[in-house]
Amino acid sequence: LAALAQRPVRFILLTFLAVIGVGTLLLSLPRATVSGHIHPIDALFTATSATCVTGLIVVDTGSYFTRFGQAIILGLIQIGGLGLMSFTAFFSTILGVRLARKEVALFSRAYEADALSTVRRLLIYMLLATLLIELLGFGLLYQTWEPKFPDKNALLFSSAFHSVSAFCNAGFSLNADNMEPFVSSVGTSIIISTLIVLGGLGFIVLMNLTSFRRKALKGQPNTRLTLQTKLVLVVSAILILIGWLAITPMEWSNSMRGLGVGEKILAGYFQSVTTRTAGFNTIPTDALLPGTLFVMIVLMFIGASPGSTGGGIKTSTFAVIVLNFWANLRGKRRVEVFKREIPAGVIKQALAVLVGGLAFVVLGFFILLLLENQPPLDILFETVSAWGTVGLSAGITSELTYAGRIVIILLMFAGRVGPLSLGLAIGK
Repeated sequence: LAALAQRPVRFILLTFLAVIGVGTLLLSLPRATVSGHIHPIDALFTATSATCVTGLIVVDTGSYFTRFGQAIILGLIQIGGLGLMSFTAFFSTILGVRLARKEVALFSRAYEADALSTVRRLLIYMLLATLLIELLGFGLLYQTWEPKFPDKNALLFSSAFHSVSAFCNAGFSLNADNMEPFVSSVGTSIIISTLIVLGGLGFIVLMNLTSFRRKALKGQPNTRLTLQTKLVLVVSAILILIGWLAITPMEWSNSMRGLGVGEKILAGYFQSVTTRTAGFNTIPTDALLPGTLFVMIVLMFIGASPGSTGGGIKTSTFAVIVLNFWANLRGKRRVEVFKREIPAGVIKQALAVLVGGLAFVVLGFFILLLLENQPPLDILFETVSAWGTVGLSAGITSELTYAGRIVIILLMFAGRVGPLSLGLAIGK
């Protein structure tokens, strides 16, 4: 824990690298794959994608890996989704190790909570919320898919796998065509998209919503949502709506051709939600129009909310940048929202995360342009999807050269630990 307090950025990098390394070794075992062999780069790619909850794949998860290999991937998704810092703090807590004030402040900054918040309370809530939500998702998916699964053991594992993958915003699927077979299933689309939204809101927001509801039911005075919760809920709703209204009409007669009106509306909603770093798809992404890909690139770059299981620059960062721009246009020195002023330090951190994200995307895009013989827009889509830890692909992931796969691996790693590390470095 000394490393956690004194060198947080190094700690985060090393722990993520350690988990990815262990995952790579386990996936390289003969019993992890059907053929008994996997290329080292592909094993590293899969382990990185799972730990960074991205979802990009170079081999089919359902047919290439055995149940043992799939279980390893599931474990990496769960660890990566909750975050290494939360696991470290949790085990130190249950072992009776008292966290110092610096460690409490570090953990609180990582999840954008009040530095005076009780770490134990946050940890317990995170683990209980994750367990309850994933169990609920598992139960609902089991009931929805039961008529289609003759093998009950396969149904149990598939329901658990997809519930965890959805809540952690990973996008890994055991189906060769991801969620495309369920494009007409209202139940599947609603369950998966709801799990994605809950995972993408962030634990601090979920905890505040739970506390707000409990106090409101008891009629306690001064019950209100925090500024972060309000900002996250409003921005998330707006972005989902924008994506829904943009994707649906553009793909109406293209990738959604042959679907009913209700199915098209549902598919458009699902794709808007999953673009926010989840990586599932009910319509073929390799058939999307250039305009649709561009809209999805923007949404993938923004990503989920702080302290969540998703990636991207975060909704709160995007909101702060937009509010700062709007204040400057009006000649205002103070940046305000919901009658609260946003501190200059927060604006500085948001701008740094934005510039850092753009730098990684531009550099990765340029290198992949030199390495790969693929359409530039598809490469840009792949680049942003990797850095935003989304997992959607325009169909070129498995066609990448090994050099290109290494670039994607680095982008996934940077997208998962980069924004957090940069924020902690600035906060320090």
